[in-house]
Amino acid sequence: MSRYEVQRPRRARVALPEAAAAALVALAALALVWQAFMRVGVTVDGARRTVTVGMAVADLLASGLSEARPGDLVALDGTVLLPGGGGRPLAEVDGAPAPPGHRLRGGERVRLIDGADVTERVISAERPIPIPVSVTGTGPLVRLASTGAVGVEAVRLGELSGQVVASETLQPAVPMTVVRVTPPPTGGKLVALTFDDGPWPESTERILDILAKEKVPATFFVVGKRVAKQPGLVRRMVREGHLVANHTEDHRVLTLADRNTVRRQIRQGANSIKAVTGKWPRWFRPPGGYLDPVVLDEARKANERLVLWSVDPQDWRRPRWKKLAAQVIEETEPGGVVLLHDGGGDRTATVKALLRIVPRLKRKGYRFVTLDGLEAAERRAAAGEG
Repeated sequence: MSRYEVQRPRRARVALPEAAAAALVALAALALVWQAFMRVGVTVDGARRTVTVGMAVADLLASGLSEARPGDLVALDGTVLLPGGGGRPLAEVDGAPAPPGHRLRGGERVRLIDGADVTERVISAERPIPIPVSVTGTGPLVRLASTGAVGVEAVRLGELSGQVVASETLQPAVPMTVVRVTPPPTGGKLVALTFDDGPWPESTERILDILAKEKVPATFFVVGKRVAKQPGLVRRMVREGHLVANHTEDHRVLTLADRNTVRRQIRQGANSIKAVTGKWPRWFRPPGGYLDPVVLDEARKANERLVLWSVDPQDWRRPRWKKLAAQVIEETEPGGVVLLHDGGGDRTATVKALLRIVPRLKRKGYRFVTLDGLEAAERRAAAGEG
């Protein structure tokens, strides 16, 4: 007989490692699903809350489960610079400090505490001391006697607020000296009437009517934006022999502004005048008469001579017209400049007072001139002419 072997079937191999891995993955997925939906109870700031298992302590804030808030970033004087810019809230779990990432398992007592305010850093720096202005005299024309010099101080200040906590002068500033000059009465008793803040409907017209009747020239310090609204009145001023001068573009207090704003106010005001009259104004008066080195420098660069006044009855306060007229008549001296207003509000008192001021000063021997006339008298005096 021939020999043969019976072929036995091989046993199928069971891939136990792969099956176990799959089971583990499935269990992990189930665990994640369970964790995502499993809710447990915790106590947050004394109130019972239900949260997801594994929620971080920091998530309690984002979920609105606690009213604790971060601190603020504050200036050296305690004012808030950035709300919420300070320390983050602190957490305690079961009475012990816990990091923001602490995971909740259920049953914990959580207390969240407002974050602390953080004060800005104090830094050291050197910065310039602005040039102070020393004004001498009471005359209307302004002369620069000395330019002065910037000083230097060492300061410790808040990095963001700029609040100074300590300072030491390293080099004192040298004052700028401004002299207010009254031109000598060369050529007789001269006086210049000046009007600020116009042109203004009605009041400017009535003043121009009085000046025309009395054959008296004056100088009008006009505001650029008003010129654009009343160009006809400005053209009438020029036509009737008056001088149009610059009082800035919109009557801003220049000593409270930065240099760029000062420059823009002066030059825009001048451009508004030139657009109507065809000429760049030669005279400039800052609103309120407020001066500092920047105002003086920018007026000089604009080729405009700065002028103030010697008689100021403060007609903008609307005093009784008789009192207003009496003050101007009494205080006027040869070479003087009278400050009045044709704009900025109700100028009824100024108009009535002008009807008395002009004839009375004429009877006292005064001759009315524009500021150009005063300047010419000043030049004659400087040249020694009688």
